[in-house]
Amino acid sequence: MKSEVLAAEIFNIVPHGMRFLRSRLNTMTDGHLSIPQFRIMMYLAEKPRSQSEICAFLAVKPPTLSRMLRGLLARGFVVRSVSDSDARHRLVRLSSKGGKHLNLYRGEVLSELRRRVRHLSTADSVQLKKSLTILQSILQAPHEGVQE
Repeated sequence: MKSEVLAAEIFNIVPHGMRFLRSRLNTMTDGHLSIPQFRIMMYLAEKPRSQSEICAFLAVKPPTLSRMLRGLLARGFVVRSVSDSDARHRLVRLSSKGGKHLNLYRGEVLSELRRRVRHLSTADSVQLKKSLTILQSILQAPHEGVQE
């Protein structure tokens, strides 16, 4: 299959995944948590981050991030703290409340996805797993012109 066809298929399928995630989040949070805010929470679940790291991760400017963080701070999902290694350096971390909500949201989304793939045959499940591994490597690969 030609790379143009595969690229077009990837380009066409990704918005469906985003719509699915947005729909589930809207249902669970009454529209009070955006996809970028969810991504921030997922990113912070790994470890506390500086605002510049979060900006780079989301590819947004600091004022945009500040607006997103205000909502998460107001809900008690994230907290700001001073770095242990450098008192001049401030970090954003997921609060315990934010961690609990993130686990709830993640669990609900995974539950719905499990329901949707439950009917797949073993062969289709294996093929899907292989395809997702390949897709992940394509989408996570660093590329020219983008700062990681």
